[in-house]
Amino acid sequence: MNPVQIKDWLLRWGLAALLVLLFQHTMPLSGSSFPSDTWLVVNLGLATSLTCLLMLPHTGGTLSLVFNSIASTGIFLLMLFTHDKGPIPNTILLQSTLAVFTTTLLLFSLAGLLKRFRATSEIALPTVFLLALVAGSATLWLGPVVELFVFSDGSVNAIIAISPLSTISAAAEYDYLRNEWFYRNTPFGSLRFAYPDSLLLGAIYLGFAAALQTLTLRLKPAPH
Repeated sequence: MNPVQIKDWLLRWGLAALLVLLFQHTMPLSGSSFPSDTWLVVNLGLATSLTCLLMLPHTGGTLSLVFNSIASTGIFLLMLFTHDKGPIPNTILLQSTLAVFTTTLLLFSLAGLLKRFRATSEIALPTVFLLALVAGSATLWLGPVVELFVFSDGSVNAIIAISPLSTISAAAEYDYLRNEWFYRNTPFGSLRFAYPDSLLLGAIYLGFAAALQTLTLRLKPAPH
C-alpha cells in the first residue's frame, strides 16, 4: 500500500474501533438477563466482526484478507482489555479471539470473491454484511419452522451451528439459547442440542476461507 492508502486504512480502522467502543458502552449489561462478562464477549465479538467488515477496505488479496482479520481481532481485544468488567478466563479469551479471527477471515474472503464479479463488485461488503446478519439470526427466524416440524437432534445442531452468534457464544462458553430472552422467543431452549465445538468450527471456517480465497485469486478482477 502507498502512503495515501495506509492513511485511509488507519482512518477506517480508527473509525471501526470508535464504533465498537460506542456500541460497548451502550450495552445494557447491568440488570439484564445476560451474564455481563460472557455476554460482553459474545456481543463484542459479533459487533467487531460486522463493523470491520463494513469499514475496512479489502482488495481481495491474501495479504489484505489476513491483515484485516488480524486488525479486527485487535479491536476486539482492545475493547475487552479496556472494559471495566472483571477478568476473563484465559481459555475463553483465547477461544473467543480465534472465533473472531476465523469469522472475519471467512467474511472478508467471501467479500473478496464477490468483488471479482461485475454484478456484485460494488456491493460485496454490504451483501456479505446482510448475509452475516441473516445467518447470525438463524435461531430466530428458523425457530417457527422448528416448532412446526419434528427435527432430529443433528438437524437442530446444524441450524444452531450456521449462526456466527452460536460460533462466538460457543467460544465464550455461553449458553445464549437458554437465557431468559432467547428461551422465551425461540424453541431451542427446550430441545436437546449441542453447540458446535469452537475449535472444530474455527478449522472449518479456515478451510472455507482458504477455498474462497483460492477461487478469488483464480478469477480476474471485475472491470470497472
